[in-house]
Amino acid sequence: MNKQKGFSLIELMTVLAIVGILAVIALTNYLNYTSNAANKSCLAEVKGYTNVVMVALGEAESIPSPTTSACDWITDASVFTSYSQPIAAYPVSPGDEGALCSFNFSSVCSLNSSIPETMPPP
Repeated sequence: MNKQKGFSLIELMTVLAIVGILAVIALTNYLNYTSNAANKSCLAEVKGYTNVVMVALGEAESIPSPTTSACDWITDASVFTSYSQPIAAYPVSPGDEGALCSFNFSSVCSLNSSIPETMPPP
């Protein structure tokens, strides 16, 4: 009697095709996850800076310059004298959507796709 050992070529190719499809799905989800994480991390950073600016303006103190780690750039509010100008920021790569914080009765921040990758001139 001749007993077959191992897998046939068709079985191996089927397994490789399934693994390839799962890898593509996983990679797509991972890229979306890292992009969203970078965007929200920058949003949190600019929200914190906006809160610092609001407190400084409310107490008539000097406004510090922003420090960035999650954001590639943040609008420097150290020259602001009122609540009329919004603060914008753009995340580091792989982020792809900027953040915009406006001053109302509280700071309102949201992701905004119209924020440019490079800091606009003052």
